[in-house]
Amino acid sequence: MTTPSRLASAVVLTACVLFTCVGFSQTAYKSKANPNYPSGADDADKMRAAAPAATHRYTLQRARDYHYAGGNVDCPNCKDWYHSLIVIPGGGKITAIQWIARRPTVNNHWFRCFVEARCGVGEFSDPNDVRQDCIGKSQCYVNRATDDGVGGYEDDFDVSYQ
Repeated sequence: MTTPSRLASAVVLTACVLFTCVGFSQTAYKSKANPNYPSGADDADKMRAAAPAATHRYTLQRARDYHYAGGNVDCPNCKDWYHSLIVIPGGGKITAIQWIARRPTVNNHWFRCFVEARCGVGEFSDPNDVRQDCIGKSQCYVNRATDDGVGGYEDDFDVSYQ
């Protein structure tokens, strides 16, 4: 039979694998079977609150990850708008996004929306309302514009989430 303390240890171990935590102790999480468990938030909320933020480096490729979202952005030198959806594992919430690099670095026709091209959306936007950013959301669009149809472009960026 699984005791409450063993159950809490198993849940903590699972959370540490999902959130890549270091130095996480089972005292930071209490099982509902424990009479000292405070009422209010459910187990998942407690685990997210106790788990440290994780950061993942994404590399998105135009041909594989981005999808056509519309044309005629950044006119009069019109470009096509592309976006890629990222989903945070385990329903975590985005705390920060940082663009790192783009390849190739020369003769580039792949533009960061809002930063390098007027797309009508931010570089990173909420899929449910592209006028909003993704901080606090579990999903995010990465928005790009291009003026060629064949480029083999890649983007690297870090997403922190909890």
